[in-house]
Amino acid sequence: SSPENACYGLSFRSGEGVYFYSIDAEARRYSVIHISDFVKQYLLDWKFSPRIDPAAPNQLAVLALGSHYTLFLNGAVVDSFEDDRLTEGRLGLGFKIEDGGKYLELEFDNFEIRAPRAE
Repeated sequence: SSPENACYGLSFRSGEGVYFYSIDAEARRYSVIHISDFVKQYLLDWKFSPRIDPAAPNQLAVLALGSHYTLFLNGAVVDSFEDDRLTEGRLGLGFKIEDGGKYLELEFDNFEIRAPRAE
C-alpha cells in the first residue's frame, strides 16, 4: 500500500552513478532515471502501462546487455533504452516517497540475479 507519488523498483549498475527503474503502481506508470552526483536525469519519463496492477504484486526485470537495456513488467517487455555511462555496478531495491509524513508498505520477494546465456 502506498500514498500518491510513491514509487518502488530496481536500482542497477550502481557505482559512480545509478540507474533506477521504478513504478508508481497507483498511477500505473513506470520510469527510468540516471542519478550521478545528486543530479537526476530521466532516460524514460513516466509512461502509463496497463501491465501494472495497483491491487496485486508486480514483477519488474531488467536485461542489461552492454549499453542496451530491456525492461520487463509482469513477464512482458514494456520498453528499452540505450545509455553507455554505467558499464557495471551493484543491483538493489529502492523506493521513494514524494510527500513527507506519508507511509509506504512494500514487500519484495523472489529476488533473482541471472547472467545472460552465451549463444
